[in-house]
Amino acid sequence: MKNDPQTYAAIEAAFKKRVKQAREEAGFTQQQVADVLGIKVDRYKKWENRGKSTMPMRFYQNFCQLTHTRAEWFQNGTGQRGELPAPTRKPKAVPN
Repeated sequence: MKNDPQTYAAIEAAFKKRVKQAREEAGFTQQQVADVLGIKVDRYKKWENRGKSTMPMRFYQNFCQLTHTRAEWFQNGTGQRGELPAPTRKPKAVPN
């Protein structure tokens, strides 16, 4: 299968849905997540909503820790979603 735009769009939409789901289930606002990640809330909103931006890999670890989400589930929707142990300290901010 060549780079099918419809397939890519479906994968991206599912990814964005999991980002939002993980945040909401963890009880955070978009602003709170953006603050922890050290980015502007407008940038974070693009990762959850329609648009051409998805979360860069360098933010996965902190986002997964914050939302207690396993990277496997976060990336492709397979495996268990979460129940990771709470971080012993606040995740460090990642530079923009």
